[in-house]
Amino acid sequence: LREAAPPDYSDLNLDRYLAPSRTLLYAPTRGCYWGKCSFCYYGLAEEATAEYREVPPDRAAAQLARLSQRHGVRNFYISCDVLSPSYAVKLAQALIDRKLKIRWSSDLKIDKYFTPERCRLLHGSGLRSAAFGVESGSDRLLELMRKGCDRATLTEVNRAFHDAGVATEWMAFTDHPGETVEEALETIGWISQESDAVDLFIVGEFGLEPGSHIARNPALYGIEKVYHA
Repeated sequence: LREAAPPDYSDLNLDRYLAPSRTLLYAPTRGCYWGKCSFCYYGLAEEATAEYREVPPDRAAAQLARLSQRHGVRNFYISCDVLSPSYAVKLAQALIDRKLKIRWSSDLKIDKYFTPERCRLLHGSGLRSAAFGVESGSDRLLELMRKGCDRATLTEVNRAFHDAGVATEWMAFTDHPGETVEEALETIGWISQESDAVDLFIVGEFGLEPGSHIARNPALYGIEKVYHA
């Protein structure tokens, strides 16, 4: 990706999209830097997720600047699997250094690296909304999911983003192998408890994906019977 060309939108009529204003997609990374979640599989590799790669932050900022100027666009969706925390901050700093006045949103994995100061830096670069895969309000389930984060950290860091002025979206789901009814309700109760700092949420149901850690190691998740339809 170090030499990858920026996306080319010259053949599209950008004013035909049903959006309040022009918005472009831009993907400065590929794959997932974490790559450990029990349930995850994007279909780009034999197992788990594709190898994580990055467009250098300065190059990404320069490409965003050109796209903004060429198409008269201020809003961008950073459309990738996830940005690593350190890359997100480096990209934000590169945008600030260029004095680029854009607004952007993306998917991020909550991590202690996102201190209140860094959240304010991200907001200062134009970040206005972030989607987080919080998955569950149960620490036992989060450990089983191999998320590398506990509920207290998820709560604290989400509030740091909210306090910095970044709208947050929570993505969670129920029915992970081994989850109890009480643990599923714990997730719902947690979302309700934090509703003043959560602008949007989704609660889906678990679906088994080929290539995921669960599919490859069912016994580790208490699955005793395996069959194929």
